[in-house]
Amino acid sequence: MRSRALGIVLSAGALSIGLLAPTVAVAQPATAPPLAGADLLAALRAGGHIIYFRHADTDHSQVDRGVRLEDCTTQRNLTDRGRDHSRALGEAIRSLGIPIGAVLASPLCRTMETATLAFGTALGSPAVREGGPLAPGSPGRFPALRELLSTNVTPGANTVIVGHAYPYFTLVGGQYLNEGEADVVHPRGTDFEVLARLGAFDGDQPDSGRIARNVFSLARGVFAAPALLEKYPKVKAPQDLAELPAIASPADAEWTFTQDKNIYSVPIRARMRSPNADVRRRATLEGLGVSRIVLTFCEEQVRRKRLQPLLADYACAPLRIHALLPGRRLVPAKVRIFLDLLSAGTPPENVVRP
Repeated sequence: MRSRALGIVLSAGALSIGLLAPTVAVAQPATAPPLAGADLLAALRAGGHIIYFRHADTDHSQVDRGVRLEDCTTQRNLTDRGRDHSRALGEAIRSLGIPIGAVLASPLCRTMETATLAFGTALGSPAVREGGPLAPGSPGRFPALRELLSTNVTPGANTVIVGHAYPYFTLVGGQYLNEGEADVVHPRGTDFEVLARLGAFDGDQPDSGRIARNVFSLARGVFAAPALLEKYPKVKAPQDLAELPAIASPADAEWTFTQDKNIYSVPIRARMRSPNADVRRRATLEGLGVSRIVLTFCEEQVRRKRLQPLLADYACAPLRIHALLPGRRLVPAKVRIFLDLLSAGTPPENVVRP
C-alpha cells in the first residue's frame, strides 16, 4: 500500500517516512535524539505526542481579504488535490495504527476542512492562529499556540493540531512547513521539542532518466523591509549581507553577484528557509530578513516603499526556469516548439537569457 500524502511507504509492515532535518526545540535544547523509521512509528503508536500539520494544498490565486470565519469566499481554500491529500493523510495514519485523540484546528476554512477530511472531526481553536498583542516580528508572539504545543498529552493517543506555517515558524524557526507537512512534537509542560518532520510529496520520486532544459532566466535582486535595515549597518557590498538574517530557499548556501566581470559569493545566515517564493516574500515584508526576489514579483512592494532594493550596482544571480523532460529522444516536436515559443515570448525586461 502506498500513501502519497505523507511520503509514507508501507510494505510487509516496513515503514519509510520522508524525514527532514529536525527543528531546534523551542525555549530549551532538544534532550532526545531525532526519531526516524521504526523508532518514530513506535513513539507515535505509544502516544503522548502532538502532530502539528500545516493545512493541505490551497489555491494561491485566492487571498485572505476581509476574512469572516463563517464565509469561506473571503479566504484561501483547499484545492481538489488538497482535499484528496487530506483524505489520504488520514488513511495513512489509520493504516499505521497511530492513535489519534483530540483534533484541533485553526478556525479558517482550509484548516478545518483539512482536519475534518483527514480525521473525521475537528474542534476550531482560535489559539492556533492568534498572534497576541505584540506587533508582527516581535519575540513572544503566538503565546496561545506555544501553550498548546507545550501541554502534556496523555500516553495512548496523540493530539493533532492543523494550523498555518507562519505562526509555527515564529515559534520554532528553521524551515517553513510546506502545505501538508507535519512536525512531531514532544510537549514538556513548560516548553516543547520537535522530534521529526514528516515530508509531503505527491507520487513517486522523479525518474533519474529525465533531463532538465533551461528555458529562460528571470532577473532577481536582493530586498529588505526598511524596518529591518534600520537595525543594521548600511549594505554597501555583497559581503555586508553576511551580517544580516536571510530568507532563503532550502538549497541556498550562498548568494552570488557580479560586477565588472568580478564574481562575489557570499555565505548567507538563513533565519528561515522555504521553497515557496510567496512565503519568502511575505516573511521579507514582515522584516524577518533579506531575500532574493524576482524583480517583477515585488514591483508593487518596492513602489509602495514596503521593500527596499539593495546592492543596485551589482547583478544578482538570476532564477533559472527549467522544463523537466522525459529524455531528449522522447520529447514530442510540439513540446519542443512550445518551449521555444515560451522562451521567445517572455518579456525581455524580465529575462536574463541563458
